[in-house]
Amino acid sequence: MNGQMYAENTIFAIQVEEDHSVDDLIGSGIEPPISWVSSLRYEGATQPGLWTKELTWDLTASARFQPGPVYFVCTHVENDEIIIFGVAGPVETE
Repeated sequence: MNGQMYAENTIFAIQVEEDHSVDDLIGSGIEPPISWVSSLRYEGATQPGLWTKELTWDLTASARFQPGPVYFVCTHVENDEIIIFGVAGPVETE
């Protein structure tokens, strides 16, 4: 992630209910929690600039995990609100 404009950047691993689209998340806030999104894991940085980190996540450690597509959501904090600005995926999981 490269967050030059914002100091707080986070990446989330999420799953969404079948009748919803991750496209609906772009530009929205993540608080309060969205009822059709399950957040599995997250990692954040608190310094602006290029952020590179190798992560290994056991998504099955989350009680919310269900076999199926997983998406990775990038967020930043703007005016004390966590805003979603990018989504990657899906990655199929078992």
